Amino acid sequence: MKKFVSLLLALIIALSVSVVGFAASNYECGVCFAVFGDEKSYSAHMNSGCLEQYKDCPYCAAKVAEANLEAHKATCPKGAGECKYCGAGYANQEAYAAHLENDCKLVTTVGKDVADILIKILDFLKGVDWEGLLGKVTDALGSIDLGGIVEKIKPAFEKVIGFVTENLGDIELPVAAE
Repeated sequence: MKKFVSLLLALIIALSVSVVGFAASNYECGVCFAVFGDEKSYSAHMNSGCLEQYKDCPYCAAKVAEANLEAHKATCPKGAGECKYCGAGYANQEAYAAHLENDCKLVTTVGKDVADILIKILDFLKGVDWEGLLGKVTDALGSIDLGGIVEKIKPAFEKVIGFVTENLGDIELPVAAE
């Protein structure tokens, strides 16, 4: 039994050493994960433009073949977020596109271009100090002498009413009581 265990242990160690030796003698591309048996092949691969053929996903930073990038971005779970127009959540970019086309009340009502403008207007309006503005308008209106303005324009209105009455004959115009 001791010989069997010793033999089994020796076999395990031998296999482990060969796996480690194989891994140490191979070079793996960190972009496409291709494995090369020597440094020269690995360098040739890296110089062949492998890196240019793969692009970063803007959501999860995975390296994806350029031909597959749009499909990856559409379903990337890290592409989840909230609609900038209505705040609704979405699971990925594909779901966001479907939401904009079918469900977003603002975009489906006025269109994406107008919605972008409305969002900018709403952002601006959110930044206005409405209470401060109301106070300034109230102060400005309080400083206007409305009675004095009426007294200044009353003679001009009386002349206009007199001119219209004389030139239009029988038409009755309302005259304010004094």
